[in-house]
Amino acid sequence: MLILNEARPEMNYIHALQKIVGENYVITDSEEKYIYEQDNTGNLRFPCDCVVKPASSQEISAILQMCSEYALQVTVRGGGTGVTGGALPLYGGIVLSLERFNRILEIDTTNSWALVESGVVTQKLSDAAKDRGLYYPIVPGSGGSCLIGGNISTGAGSHRSARYGTIRDYVINLEVVLPTGEIMWTGANTTKNSSGFNLTQLFVGSEGTLGVITRALLKLVPFPSHEIVLLSAFDSTKKAVSAIEDIAMAGISPSSVELICEDALWHTAEYLKYDFPLLDLKTKAHLLVELDGYEHHELMSRAEKSTTIIEQHTDQEILVGDTAESKKKLWQLRECIGEAMTQNGLQYRDVDICVPRSQLLNYLEGVQNICRQHDLRTASFGHAWDGNLHTMILLSDEESIFPNEKVDKALEEIHHFGGELGGVISGEHGIGFLQRDLFRMLSSERKMELVRGIKKLFDPAGIINKDKIFTTI
Repeated sequence: MLILNEARPEMNYIHALQKIVGENYVITDSEEKYIYEQDNTGNLRFPCDCVVKPASSQEISAILQMCSEYALQVTVRGGGTGVTGGALPLYGGIVLSLERFNRILEIDTTNSWALVESGVVTQKLSDAAKDRGLYYPIVPGSGGSCLIGGNISTGAGSHRSARYGTIRDYVINLEVVLPTGEIMWTGANTTKNSSGFNLTQLFVGSEGTLGVITRALLKLVPFPSHEIVLLSAFDSTKKAVSAIEDIAMAGISPSSVELICEDALWHTAEYLKYDFPLLDLKTKAHLLVELDGYEHHELMSRAEKSTTIIEQHTDQEILVGDTAESKKKLWQLRECIGEAMTQNGLQYRDVDICVPRSQLLNYLEGVQNICRQHDLRTASFGHAWDGNLHTMILLSDEESIFPNEKVDKALEEIHHFGGELGGVISGEHGIGFLQRDLFRMLSSERKMELVRGIKKLFDPAGIINKDKIFTTI
């Protein structure tokens, strides 16, 4: 039996954890813990007692049983790439890292699915699927470091969500360890399942509040053998948005449609100090349209239709990328925006609102007006096809200190405005710690009662990812 010492409770369970996972996989050294006490959420950091690195569902089960019995707080951690504080150990305790769950167990070409552990790096899964002629398209911008479990927990999307959807569309079945220690599969290994409640989808987007995802069965699709990228520039954002609407009405199905607004364009171009194409003083927006497919002639037909539509909204040249080098060049500015937002002492506050596509221009103009009123800079860019435009707020070191009354007031107004347009707080980054008050603000009391009840059902002792998405009281 574990006897707790009230003066130093953290010292009592270290030995027990070492017996479960081995001494080398329980980290108590302050310097080694440091990286696990933060994620990619600005400059926020919360100290923890230890980091534990299990390698099996059975080890996680033993850890959670011990923590449930003694009410020890557990924070589940994937790759630490989140921007809303989902992996921050708010109450100290144990950080449970899934980095050792890094195996791709099977790629089944007959059933077109992959069985993976939750600590697999997302890009590695996509590469492995490609080697077998299959495609896993949900690779976020942090795909080289984020983990599958974290993607599932936040309901992640990618810049290819225009055609391929979000990770919700690819999760078939999950192995999870409940906070009470039970190990279970949430569904079945079938592509259709109309057999009762869908527990699998309940875990997608749950941000570690209901249990620990350890394995996932994920759908794969045939790999598109052809791809082309179009880059165009506009002298008004309204014209760029109109081009998007017309492409949609024409029945063209692009894999990616990325809108880059003037603020993000110039901020990134100035940081990179590079002479980007289609960028001059009259440029107000760039539009990246990527199309892919299985037949070259069919792809070229869609590209020509898209070009014809775009030409109706701009008199500038439309650049075409059809080789690996040319496509990379056209994507370069878009892919460097995130890096540019964190240079020269800047931080940013993530704004991941998703609105109906018909409200995209209204939303963008409204956010810019709100930020001007509060003397805040923005960088607006992202997945325009989905209505999921990232309107990031750029902050100095002083402004990034949390909380900040001016920033918090602007965020409240922005999210109220997004809600009035029929939008949601997050399209793909999740709620985490940083946006839980906004989630409560825009949710009915009955909805909050229900989500708290679900949490209580799965985690009666309240030990896992406490006060993420919502506060428990």
